[in-house]
Amino acid sequence: MTVWPRRLALVVAPASGESFASWVDRMALRNGCPASTMVEALGLMYVGQVTSVHRRTGSSRCPRREQDFLDPSSAPRRTMASTASSVRNAAGTGSGRPRRAGLRSSGQNRPMTEPATSPGFEEQVHIEPYDPAWPIRFNTEADAIAAVIGSWITGGIHHVGSTAVPHLAAKPVIDIMVGVADLESSRPCIDLLAALDYWYAPYRAEVMHWFCKPRPSRRTHHLHLVPTGSQRFVDVLAFRDYMRAHRDAAAEYERLKRNLAVRHVNDREAYTEGKTEMVTRLTEVARRRTATR
Repeated sequence: MTVWPRRLALVVAPASGESFASWVDRMALRNGCPASTMVEALGLMYVGQVTSVHRRTGSSRCPRREQDFLDPSSAPRRTMASTASSVRNAAGTGSGRPRRAGLRSSGQNRPMTEPATSPGFEEQVHIEPYDPAWPIRFNTEADAIAAVIGSWITGGIHHVGSTAVPHLAAKPVIDIMVGVADLESSRPCIDLLAALDYWYAPYRAEVMHWFCKPRPSRRTHHLHLVPTGSQRFVDVLAFRDYMRAHRDAAAEYERLKRNLAVRHVNDREAYTEGKTEMVTRLTEVARRRTATR
């Protein structure tokens, strides 16, 4: 259990040339608490290959930079400069129990039933022919995930996204959705999944916990922890099942993806945005089909 400092002392900006790790240690000493608690109390976290002051908040945008990811090692590797104002803004208040930044809604309800696969950095968009090994890779990963976070799983482990649809060309990234009771109670999974090399990013944190593996610049898996029975949980499965049952719709979707991959080979976000209209339309059809069963 995290022991919060009773009161945050004055937080000052790093000295010239001072590393972020050194600054955290100095502020922790000033407040009489461990460095890890100091980071959490300020609503910050160690992220990616670059250590930075980063608000622990939900985001409606896909993570674009390595700084947007929580490195499984959580180890600071570089230095950074900051300003007193940015630190004070991140801290929220200077006295009393500090406000802990939690999972906040972005205010956007854009349908995203094709799992969030965009965008990373460096890795280009490329579509490959369907590979019969994709379901095998899913099964192997599902066993590993169950062994690590099985106690939190309430809605099964599902192979979703394009690699879950036979004969459909796709980016060679295995999308996995896990049903959990709720987002708050499943937060411990974020740390546990680091053992499997999953990087966490607060993308659409109001509806899921989102991860990629093994690193943002080269992704082999995406993992989504989603509340069982939520609208997103239902829609993702409905979309997948519809694509599996309707080869014409899958073929239309593949044509669109190939076209977008050519146009946006270096922009994963634009690639994903380009699919939104079709994904939304097909999801609505899938919902109606499911309702009439």
